[in-house]
Amino acid sequence: MDHLQLLTKQYTQPHRRFHTIEHIAYMFRKANEHDISLTRAQTLAIWWHDAIYVPGAADNEEKSCRLAHDYFNHLQDVDFINIMIMIQDTKTHIPRTVESAIVCDLDMMILADTKVVYRRYAKQVRQEFNMIPDDQYRQGRIQFLGELILTPIYHSDVFKKYRERAIINITEEIKSLKRK
Repeated sequence: MDHLQLLTKQYTQPHRRFHTIEHIAYMFRKANEHDISLTRAQTLAIWWHDAIYVPGAADNEEKSCRLAHDYFNHLQDVDFINIMIMIQDTKTHIPRTVESAIVCDLDMMILADTKVVYRRYAKQVRQEFNMIPDDQYRQGRIQFLGELILTPIYHSDVFKKYRERAIINITEEIKSLKRK
């Protein structure tokens, strides 16, 4: 199986609603809209960062790194260390390199999209966590979002300007969750 077949299989798993091939395409579209020329390492990190995704699992990024490494370990011209750093940084969204900042920011751009797109994202995330009772989900999501708004959210100069829009969307979601 080639890597595109493997990734397509991974990103089309039935439990996925947001962390799909559309999320990957979205990241590439946002890079293109902002005239960002992604490096090969950034491109591979984007493709592989959610290759393994189990809602709520703490080791998705680590398993995605292992899968990518196992798949490409025979290639000599791939900067695995840099790719692994970028994939792992999408777990915390605290980039350790300039290249990683772009990948992390692209991963978080959905937060600053239109209200309609953001609401669809929030609904898809809820669907991925459908095994969690509503009250427990709301509590966890409010905590996650409350912690998120205390962070910079975006780290690269290209995307820092979107923080305010992301805060508006996040705050609206928190208010909606508290009303339920």
